[in-house]
Amino acid sequence: MHISMAYLGKGDKVLVPDPGYPVYAATAKLCGAEVINYNLLPENNWYPDFTAIERYDLTHVKIMWVNYPNMPTGAKASVQLFKELISFGLKHNMLIINDNPYSFILNDKPLSCFLLRDQRKSDWN
Repeated sequence: MHISMAYLGKGDKVLVPDPGYPVYAATAKLCGAEVINYNLLPENNWYPDFTAIERYDLTHVKIMWVNYPNMPTGAKASVQLFKELISFGLKHNMLIINDNPYSFILNDKPLSCFLLRDQRKSDWN
């Protein structure tokens, strides 16, 4: 909530997962931002469909919310997903916010996009 309040204003847009934590959309609306919902589907392992999201008008999108391990689906992220999220955020000049309060629950090896912080994109393959 505090990230949205600090970073968003009237006219900004936010990508919010569906299903997702209701506070992402509620706080964006309080800030005057427009919420753009994107679907998380079981046939895509509850991951964002970047091809589908690219069809939206992403002008003025400042934040993309993700939540892994996901609540309510329980889906866990992969290193590949974090690579795709980072690339997507860089391409569209938006913050990727992974709300991960459950990262240490039932995870022997918690993952975070920060695992990639010291690597160059060219080293990912």
